[in-house]
Amino acid sequence: VIVKTKPGKYSFLFFYYPVNQQKVYNDGMVYTFESEINTWSGVIATDELIAQTIEDQIDDSKLDPCTKGVMEQLKNTTNYDIAKVLAKLGADGSVYNTTMISAVAPSGKPAQTIRTSAYNYKIYISTDYENKTKLFIASLQLHELVHANFFSLIDDCLIQNNCQLLVTFSELWEYYVNVCDNQYPSNPSSHHEQIANSYVTAISVALQEYQPGLPQQVYEDLAWNGLEGTTVFNTLHPIGSASRQRILNRKAAEQSGHPIAEGTSQEQINYGQPCN
Repeated sequence: VIVKTKPGKYSFLFFYYPVNQQKVYNDGMVYTFESEINTWSGVIATDELIAQTIEDQIDDSKLDPCTKGVMEQLKNTTNYDIAKVLAKLGADGSVYNTTMISAVAPSGKPAQTIRTSAYNYKIYISTDYENKTKLFIASLQLHELVHANFFSLIDDCLIQNNCQLLVTFSELWEYYVNVCDNQYPSNPSSHHEQIANSYVTAISVALQEYQPGLPQQVYEDLAWNGLEGTTVFNTLHPIGSASRQRILNRKAAEQSGHPIAEGTSQEQINYGQPCN
């Protein structure tokens, strides 16, 4: 039973009864509900158990087989920071409901995350850009899962008045305090500013675990995918710089599945494999 109140605004009473074999990850343990004895049993969380728990709770059944396969691999090959994101979203399916779907994103972009209602998030991995590589798909999924995590932090703060984690992300917190005014933001640029400040390295490391053996610069450049225009991106990679063009070419190569700027100093080959 979870009881939370916000004087004058909200009052909630949620009853969630677990189903048999439901798994919950919390504080280094995986707990499984046994309906026959009406109790939970807990074991120390191994990587395999955490991945299985996440797989049970994050609905990726609406992904096409190739994209779903990339997601399943990421669940087992993510660095600590990304694993925390996945564990939070997959900790209790009755609270955080994250659905991943292969469909054209409403924005027309390669991927998009939408908050459909409180604690319900839908991640689109677009079926456009049909020649995109698995490595590019992995970068999209990691990026969008961080978006979903940010939405959950705002939900925690807005609905349950639990702002402890949100406060640690200055860009999100500043937007929430100064702009949100207790109204839910759609998908503010503060998300991308916060990813640029907090998650570029984590996404880079997770991509390296997903497809090891590539030049380090490839992972780092893909981690910047989708962050063009943020303050950090523009500072580190200003307009006209070689690094900015390299990042954009890396994105284009993996998104299209073929080399970009062939025969020039900015040539980038695609390192990822196509879905087939």
